[in-house]
Formats: sequence, structure tokens, C-alpha cells
Amino acid sequence: MTESTFASTKLAQDKRLHALCEALFPPGRILTGPDSAHLAATVAQYSLSVPAMEQCLQALLLALDTRFRARHFQSFALAPLKKRQSFINGLKPGSPTANLIHLISLPLRAAYLLSDENQTKMQARHPLHGPTSNEAPQRWQQQVTSVDDLESVTDLEADVVVIGTGAGGAAAAYELASSGLAVVILEEGHYHQRDEFTGKLTEVIPKLYRASGATAAVG
Repeated sequence: MTESTFASTKLAQDKRLHALCEALFPPGRILTGPDSAHLAATVAQYSLSVPAMEQCLQALLLALDTRFRARHFQSFALAPLKKRQSFINGLKPGSPTANLIHLISLPLRAAYLLSDENQTKMQARHPLHGPTSNEAPQRWQQQVTSVDDLESVTDLEADVVVIGTGAGGAAAAYELASSGLAVVILEEGHYHQRDEFTGKLTEVIPKLYRASGATAAVG
């Protein structure tokens, strides 16, 4: 077992995380309460692809437990469900503890609401079925080259090099190429065919976003 897998297993078995799952998602008319062990395991598996997410969640759970103990003289994980729910529901919006729980709950809410079972219960949009990957390649696709297909040293001649094909890079490359300049775009991610866009966020986000979208831009 690798160190990262061991850490993920430790998070999946964290009783504080299980207790928070139970308190956050009471059974409703359409969605039943979650299987806390399964939900925690899903979040733990997801944390493997996001740098430092494991450590952040552990630190936040410790802070939550500390605040709960200070008020109730009892561990959050061992407190009755109603007491845990009362603690969460009684928090003042914007307070440090409310913000703390909000941060911890983000991956839990995503894993709960985006599960296939709950998506079916909510009658969410079915996965998209686009063109298959064996369709005839377009002429412009000849200009898309994987780094694996290049020689170790490859010279490319261009007027402009654009780093990244995101919202900014793609638009800049288009405007520059439209002006008659020769443009080379360097992209860290893979080129994805249209049949890979299924409409399922749990499949698409890890493919299209570095660290599943957890990379923040500051400044």
C-alpha cells in the first residue's frame, strides 16, 4: 500500500467525517440519508487527485471537533445525531465555525449530489451521447500533435507561442491566428474527443481541470 493510499484509507475511516456526513444530509422526500462510509470513501478517493486535500480535510475536521468539544465537552463523532445537527443548524451564518463546516462540506456535497443513484432519483439529465471517436478526423486535427508523437528535440517555427488553451489562451490564439500570425499553442492536458464529453461532472472535471479544479489563481 502506497503512502497516499494509506492516507486516503485513513480519511475514509475517520469517524468525524462519518458523523458529519450523517448530520449534513438528513433523509428527505426524494433523497434518503447517505451511507456515511460510502460517502467518506468517495471523498477520500477524490482527494488522491487533489494536492493537499487530504491534509486540509484532516485539519478542518480537527478544528471542528475542537470547537464542538469546547461547547459540549464531547467528541463530535460520539455525540448523538440530533446534538450534531443542532450544533450545525444553530451556527450564525458567516461565523468562523459556520465557515469551517462550509469548507469541509464542499467535497461531501459534491460527492452526495453527483452520485449516479441520487442523480437518477432527482431525474437529472441523462449522460450525453455525442459522436463516436471513430468518426472521420477533421482536417484541422492534423495540427494537433501529442508530445508523445514528437521527437525528443523538435523545432517548431512560429510568430507567437501561447501557453494553455483555456478561456484566455484559446481566445488569444484565435485572434492572433486570425490576424495572419503563425501560432503554436502548448497545452498541459490531453486532447479529448467529443465522445468523451458525457455531461457527467465526475468524469469530465478530472479530465479537463488540473487537480480536478482545485488549483486556485491569486492576484
